[in-house]
Formats: sequence, C-alpha cells, structure tokens
Amino acid sequence: MSTTETAAPLDDVDGVPTLHHVATKTEPDVSQAVASPRTSQVVLRRVEPWSVFKLSLVFYLCVCLVLLVAGVMLWLGASASGVVGNIEGFFRDAGFDGFTFSSGVLLRGFALGGLVLVVAGTIANLLLAMLFNLMSDVVGGIRVTLAEDLRRKR
Repeated sequence: MSTTETAAPLDDVDGVPTLHHVATKTEPDVSQAVASPRTSQVVLRRVEPWSVFKLSLVFYLCVCLVLLVAGVMLWLGASASGVVGNIEGFFRDAGFDGFTFSSGVLLRGFALGGLVLVVAGTIANLLLAMLFNLMSDVVGGIRVTLAEDLRRKR
C-alpha cells in the first residue's frame, strides 16, 4: 500500500514557516506490488531405471576415483614423512619378520574394493528405483509443487 504525503504549514518560527507531513492512505500501487511466482503441481509417478542406472554408475565411479586419488595422496604423504617406515618397524618388532607394505598390492586391492562398491551401489540404486515405481503404483506417486524463480534475470 502506498501513501501520499502532503505538506501543510504548521506555524511560523522566527519568520520561517514550518511544515509537517500528513500521510494519507491510497489504493495499493500495482506497479510496486511483488508478483507471486507461478506455481504448478505435478505428480512424480515413475522413475526410469535406465536413467537411474546411468546416473548412479557415473556418480559412484567419480566417488571411487576421488577416494583413490585421496588415498594415493595420503600414502605419498605418509611415505615421505616416514610414517609407513615406522609402522613397518613396529610390526617387525612385534614379531612379523620381513613385514613391508607393498604399495602396488594395496592400490590394486583398494581399486578392486572400490569397483565392487561401485557395482553394489549402482545395483542398490536401481533396485530402489524399481521399488519406488512399484510403491508409486499403489499410492499414486509423490505430489510436488513447482514454483517459478522470480529472482532470476531474464
């Protein structure tokens, strides 16, 4: 709602007229009103298993790659700072003669474990998508309200 201010003389102080403001209410200014976003309701009834499979596979491969790179970086840091040698020495002192870490064997083991987790995670997501589709047939899906983002510049 906008207001209109009018000035009316109040009195003379030292020969200078003093004004006061009187605010009057007017009709709402349509040009300054905030437009509400357009909304629509949709029902999510089905998730395509093939798209879930592709997205899950790429996601878990990226996670596996990030963890392998982080593991290699940590291994290089621990090796350079002598932590790996200290751990090997501790095991030798504990009675494990000739104990050494083989970085190639460890990397292959972690890579194989990562690939197993990629396959398991992808299959789990695929099964969950199929389960969602079955439950959606029973209950009718998920109702979602979509609203237009008014902050974006056109």
